[in-house]
Amino acid sequence: MYNVGMSLETKTINSIELKAEDELKFVFGNDIPLPVDLGKIAQAHGVELKRVKFADENALGQLDRPKKTIYVAQGISFPRVAFTVAHELGHFILHDAEKTTFWRTNELNLEKQDKAEEQEANWFASSLLMPKNEVLRFWSKTHDISLLSTIFGVSNSAMGFRLKNLGLVDYA
Repeated sequence: MYNVGMSLETKTINSIELKAEDELKFVFGNDIPLPVDLGKIAQAHGVELKRVKFADENALGQLDRPKKTIYVAQGISFPRVAFTVAHELGHFILHDAEKTTFWRTNELNLEKQDKAEEQEANWFASSLLMPKNEVLRFWSKTHDISLLSTIFGVSNSAMGFRLKNLGLVDYA
């Protein structure tokens, strides 16, 4: 597996992939809907999802752990909402309960994230939204990134990074 633009160790990546797979199996069994129903995953953890207008126009999402609520900015596209919710679920599942609030800001290039927790949450979001086995199955049928993006409910850019990270393409 390739580690595109990130400083995560292979051991960490493999652990994150397994945690995402476990989440999908826990909530959906062997019948994972595509695009992945993040509302059901949040519900399984007692986490509420709310659309809000943030004072900071660059804010995309926030996890408020004590309130078990993920806030997502109004007026952003479905793929961006999905990635933001999956990212914040990543923080909820992966990271220390001592830290009560996580923010996601408007980063155009996921490679630019420099904090390990942000990189881990991004990797978790990708693994959750684009499960490895499902991506491999669909990739074997079509090499159309745009079609795969539609099937998985993600942006072309997110799908490109996932395909590159899985070693299926040389570009993102």
